[in-house]
This record gives sequence, structure tokens and C-alpha cells, in this order.
Amino acid sequence: MAFEIMKGSIVRARVHTGVCDVGMSGVCYEIYELSGRFGYGILFADGRADGFSPDEVRRMLEVTERISPVVRDYIFTNVCQLDVDYRQGRFRECFEK
Repeated sequence: MAFEIMKGSIVRARVHTGVCDVGMSGVCYEIYELSGRFGYGILFADGRADGFSPDEVRRMLEVTERISPVVRDYIFTNVCQLDVDYRQGRFRECFEK
């Protein structure tokens, strides 16, 4: 069953990309609009992050039914702060089984 992705959604990579390996967990930390198109910022368990279009989400990620309450309220400001927050453990609970 496919679930709709939202901020805080826990995902699992279906394919290997430049930012994730097959089976790696991630979390949607941002939903954005760029040039009239929506995208999803995904942070993976090893700290790498990238944006995915809705089509890329459908093809490359399995959206689980888990939602992280910690990330639902996260306010993304920039990638440097995202890295600091990751290193300080802000997203740790997203990647615990």
C-alpha cells in the first residue's frame, strides 16, 4: 500500500542514487515549491539530503506509514543548519527501528 508523503514521513529508498543506498531510511523534512513545481526535501540516515519531485518519490522511495512528530514541526532554513541539526541528533529518532 502506498502512503501520501508529508512533512515528517519516513521513507525507504527503493533504488541507489547519489544520496542514498537501497533500503536506506530517510525523512521528509520539507515540502517546497520551486518554479511552480512541488518537491520534497529528504534527509537520509547517513546525513545526506536531496530534493525529490513527486514522480521521483513514486519511483525511488517507499513512503511508510510512520510520521515523525519531531520533524512535522521542523522549520528548514538552509542546508548548513540541516547538517548542524542532523549532527546534534535532532533526527535520530527517525532512523531508529
